[in-house]
Amino acid sequence: MDEARLARVYTPLARRVLEEWGLATAEVEFVHVMENVTFRAELGGRKYALRFHRPGYNTLEEMVSERLWLRALAAAGLNVPHGVPTPDGREFVAVGVDGEERLVGLARWVEGKPLDRILAGTDDVERIEGHFEAIGRLAAGLHDASSAWAPPPEFTRRAWDADGLVGESPLWGRFWEVPDFSAQECRILARARTLIRERLLEYGAGRSTYGIIHADLHPGNVLVDGEHTRLIDFDDAGFGWHVHELAVALFNNQTSPHFGAMQRGLVRGYRSRREPADEDLALLPLFLLMRNLMVIGWVEQRPELGAPVRRFRDSVKASALARIEALGLA
Repeated sequence: MDEARLARVYTPLARRVLEEWGLATAEVEFVHVMENVTFRAELGGRKYALRFHRPGYNTLEEMVSERLWLRALAAAGLNVPHGVPTPDGREFVAVGVDGEERLVGLARWVEGKPLDRILAGTDDVERIEGHFEAIGRLAAGLHDASSAWAPPPEFTRRAWDADGLVGESPLWGRFWEVPDFSAQECRILARARTLIRERLLEYGAGRSTYGIIHADLHPGNVLVDGEHTRLIDFDDAGFGWHVHELAVALFNNQTSPHFGAMQRGLVRGYRSRREPADEDLALLPLFLLMRNLMVIGWVEQRPELGAPVRRFRDSVKASALARIEALGLA
């Protein structure tokens, strides 16, 4: 993905679309692109995040629902991104770019350093465990606030349920049908999918274990600013299991020598605000496997990401096959 080209294409458009918010004279800086293209804008001492959202993922109704939920979380005392509507009340503006339509949204800029960068620079186990304890507290507070909130009738978001994770058309793709995997590997993944689905349906979706979750709460989406820890990037938010949230928080570091400390801190932080049953936490290995399988499907849907991401996918496949064996799902 050519960031330099994207910056050239999107920067003039960013300046034009900021006129919709009365910010035509703001200073504009390209930040990064993954699936959304993000800019920082500043005017009069106030900073904003301007995001060109990836097409075909969230509908306008789903994105407006995300804003409704974030405002409910903020009202409950959580420090979450603050969306900024246009002066005439629109939450998002549609623009055409590169032959496709993207929805553009503006939010107040969230200060902080991504936690994944902090973790990459330290081997201090006590510090690492403390950071994951903070993630656990954030997750528990989010789940408490979501459980207490009654969504309005128009609220709509995806469901990371049995169908969304391992149904016939999972939200992140059919991970058991990857052309360059061996036939044996595909058979193992397909059988695991069937058995995981059975376990999820047996587990059920009770109010104490299932609700609206962030669904992408990995350390890259956690910002640390002094004593403050904040969540960003709610694109994947939807209905799902609380233990799925915790598994996602651990996934990127599943091969780390500090994984045990990370899991201890995460669970301790979560339990400091919310008390899951032991049988819920016992499902963490299953949901860690599930995240591996999801990522295989995610990569397969994005051939434009190139060889480095393919190599990452292959390492994830190896982890998935090992977890399938360990869990007796082969």
